[in-house]
Amino acid sequence: MKYTPAQERAVFYGDSNLLLSAAAGSGKTAALTGRISELLISGRAELSEMLIVTYTRAAAAELRGRIGKKITEAAKNSGSRKMARHLTDLPGAQI
Repeated sequence: MKYTPAQERAVFYGDSNLLLSAAAGSGKTAALTGRISELLISGRAELSEMLIVTYTRAAAAELRGRIGKKITEAAKNSGSRKMARHLTDLPGAQI
């Protein structure tokens, strides 16, 4: 995915906590999906270490689905058991 400069800074921010706040339609969900996926795929974080807060249950479900797609792609490309475990953990993640 092609990110805007601001989204790219959020996705690749580092290992510390991040608060992402922006106007509706600005790409928050895409940036958050990218950040979470990047942390999981790189092995720098686990879902059990994350608290992901969004505005509505529908937004949480959309975010969960997008993360699942990214992890599924990574699992297909790498054959990693860790990615399969992330998929198993995703339904119970704190989103």
